[in-house]
Amino acid sequence: TPPVMISVCNRTETAARVKYSLDNGKIRIDELKNPGATLQIDTKVLNEAESGLNGNNGTSKKTVAEELREKVDTVGQKGQPGEIIQTVISVGMLSEGWDAKTVTHIMGLRAFTSQLLCEQVVGRGLRRTSYDVNPDPGLFEPEYVNVFGVPFTFLPHEGEGVGPGDGVPPPPPTPKTRVHVD
Repeated sequence: TPPVMISVCNRTETAARVKYSLDNGKIRIDELKNPGATLQIDTKVLNEAESGLNGNNGTSKKTVAEELREKVDTVGQKGQPGEIIQTVISVGMLSEGWDAKTVTHIMGLRAFTSQLLCEQVVGRGLRRTSYDVNPDPGLFEPEYVNVFGVPFTFLPHEGEGVGPGDGVPPPPPTPKTRVHVD
């Protein structure tokens, strides 16, 4: 399953600009230039799906909206509609209960009115994916999320002794084998 980046935008127009820029290579990160793996979810997109404004080719409006919600709910889950999604562009749509375990990057493109809201956004990237224990200290191996654009004063960052060495980025996660019911 691919790692996932979440972009948390302030408005539906900002989300649309971010999606357009990613899809058309205006943001020069080649790995993210994949429209099929980018999902924009906000009230405007959802309303368009529910009203049939996005050209649903004979599929009922209800089915189109359900498919969109199913894709959002299964981001990063093997064998599910959201399996290939690697970029989620959101405007207030990832509420509690959204539990993608493959979030590795969070890009905050909005002002937050409270510290709690900032913490909830970062929490999207702090779902533990591994329960491997490092035998030396007897603790779980550390897992990391890269957070951009969200102003935190309580979170340490790479220049402050976090990670394997001062100023050294954390190592990439080890490959995992997901076991699931067939």
